[in-house]
Amino acid sequence: MGYVIINALLYVFALFIYSFKRKKIDGGFILLATYTFIAIIGLALFVSDPSEWHLKLWPFIYLFVICLLFFRQFFFDSDNLYKKFMKPNMKVLSIFSILYIICSLISIYYGLGSAAKNLAENAFNEAYADNAVGSVVLYSNQIERFAKIFAQYLQPIAMLTVFYYLTLQNVKPLKIILLTLAVILPTLVSSVIIGNRSMIVQFLILLLICYFIFHRGISKKRKKIIMIPSLLFVLLVFALLTSVTVSRFGEEKGTSSVFFYLGHSMLTFNYGITDTIQDYSYGKYFFSWFIDFFGGNSKIGNLGTHCDGAFFTFVGPLYMDFGPVGTFIIAMIVPSFISRFFKHKKHTDMANIYMYVFSLNHITYGSLVVGSGSSLIWMMAFIIYGVLKIFK
Repeated sequence: MGYVIINALLYVFALFIYSFKRKKIDGGFILLATYTFIAIIGLALFVSDPSEWHLKLWPFIYLFVICLLFFRQFFFDSDNLYKKFMKPNMKVLSIFSILYIICSLISIYYGLGSAAKNLAENAFNEAYADNAVGSVVLYSNQIERFAKIFAQYLQPIAMLTVFYYLTLQNVKPLKIILLTLAVILPTLVSSVIIGNRSMIVQFLILLLICYFIFHRGISKKRKKIIMIPSLLFVLLVFALLTSVTVSRFGEEKGTSSVFFYLGHSMLTFNYGITDTIQDYSYGKYFFSWFIDFFGGNSKIGNLGTHCDGAFFTFVGPLYMDFGPVGTFIIAMIVPSFISRFFKHKKHTDMANIYMYVFSLNHITYGSLVVGSGSSLIWMMAFIIYGVLKIFK
């Protein structure tokens, strides 16, 4: 039990030191607070059934060090992103908003029937099982396909646009409301269709990050106005997460499943990956989409692990792909490269802020897990960054 207590204390102390130094809620605080929360829930999960976990100290220390190396790119005054923000091309931003609203409406239109059916029948367990075996139809035609891809990959831009609009006085409230609904509803509909909680959790993290970038520019009056709708949204999300959880795990196991969902990632990295791994997949987890696309075989053989589809933080896949030394080298180099897109800039634009939000959201949700083939979403992020730079 001592090892898991030490693990939790490491993140608690890191959060305390950061909070004492910054004295504000920013990206670094959100990141550390999330990992601290996960570590504390992991401690409680271990206490509830210690016989399930045979832990060692060094994997926790290693995980903490790698996490801090990745976190360091976000340890700066992120308020400067807004202070140095250059006014974007409002005409282009308006066209994007209209196009995003249209694509979201198309996405909702095609998914609403399946979502309503799952809600009415409380069939989230069946929906999740169908999605796991690939029997859920993601899109029925190319229009729906384009609309869903557009709404999914450009969601961070749309959400940033919503909060940027809230800092302005000359944007019509109707446009803000429609764009806000266009950002929220497709995620909720998709989550209901496949019975997935992770999409909502990741969305909430993204929402929090985007808000704290622009919150200093939003007037107190507007903050009061959006408070009630925000509380209603939180209640709706909580009700949906509860419904999905109960449907998939039953009322008796519902609470324990949430406990396990949030708390087991660091424990699994310790007891599930590092304790028995014998071989590495040499990039097959991270590059699986490209390997399959070019006709290769991304199937990962027996590495000696026993994580069995559990969460294992974002460090787990790197460890399985490149081992302890390779992961450490990546943690030393990659954050310095990524931070060049948004850190230490005299001026920031939507492209810089997008890359900050994307990478921070990815690492924050990585307190639980990242999916295989995530090289694709990183490639798309760089493409979106380039397009944003072109259109200013």
